Amino acid sequence: ITTGIIFHFKNMEEDSDTTCQIINELDDKGSIIKETRILGEDENNWAITEYDYDTYGNMVSKDIQSREGIYST
Repeated sequence: ITTGIIFHFKNMEEDSDTTCQIINELDDKGSIIKETRILGEDENNWAITEYDYDTYGNMVSKDIQSREGIYST
């Protein structure tokens, strides 16, 4: 069985000077497994969130990585 990752891109204007780009990677069940957020044109202003799910589809962990470090819940 081959599974694929689906990418979903979204650009939003925070205000007239700032655009936020959100890239979601979805698993074959449609759950977000990775979200990348880039705020503005500064490529150093980013955050990556990775999600893990149990066999029932319930989120069991979330890791947020940014320049400041990695935070887990």
